[in-house]
Amino acid sequence: MKTLTKVMVAMLAVMMMVPMSAEASSQKKKKEKKKFEWVMPELTGNESFDQYLLSCDTIWNRTKVVAENMHTYTFKTDTLRGINGSDYVMAHMEDASGAYLTRGAVTWQLIEAIKEGAGIVLDIANIGVLTAAATTALPGLGVKALSYGKYLKSGPKIIQGCGSEIKEIAAVRRQQYQQWKSMKEGAVDASTLGIWNEEQLKSLSKCCFITKLDTTTSRELTPEEVAAQEALMGGLNISVAPEVLGQTLDAEPEDLDALMEAEGV
Repeated sequence: MKTLTKVMVAMLAVMMMVPMSAEASSQKKKKEKKKFEWVMPELTGNESFDQYLLSCDTIWNRTKVVAENMHTYTFKTDTLRGINGSDYVMAHMEDASGAYLTRGAVTWQLIEAIKEGAGIVLDIANIGVLTAAATTALPGLGVKALSYGKYLKSGPKIIQGCGSEIKEIAAVRRQQYQQWKSMKEGAVDASTLGIWNEEQLKSLSKCCFITKLDTTTSRELTPEEVAAQEALMGGLNISVAPEVLGQTLDAEPEDLDALMEAEGV
């Protein structure tokens, strides 16, 4: 009987420990999933180490700006059906308030994102070299070495995190740019669709490119396409975002395609 009692007590102890272990494991996982955030510390006064810190800070903030612009400016396309029964695609970009960017501003935004991404990718590659120099310089910081040693671990995290993010953003913007360029080359006169008045056409000509879809068979528009078409036909009242000096470009640089190919963005 005493033996049975001991066994039951032992089993009860194990059962009580299991939930605690599971909870501890769960808490550990939550801590491991904590998102990395770079916080710039005070400069140390050591040239090599400070150069490393400043490079990490610059790349982190540049990547954040590009990522924020990704959400600030949205590239959109709408499927339309003209009075002749043909289907068309209308492309534009709008800001967070819904205002349409002019064609020149769209071209500038897309190209700038691609070029900025290429520049950040190059700078990220330099962090590896700077990390090695900062590691060598760490002992020279004296008592500061204890508190600044943790920042050497940030370099690889920034290389991995910012590198992946900026390549994804640059890839999306490159795809959008190629689509925008294709739309521009195949653009038709918006008035030929017969679904907008003169005032609406003025706004469209500033902000949009419309191309005819190469379809041989007619199809029914989806409910979403019908709703979008009705909204565009019934009350298209485009708010055009004002152009900013130096942030408009009607023609793409001749060397842009070569730049994108060379940088792999």
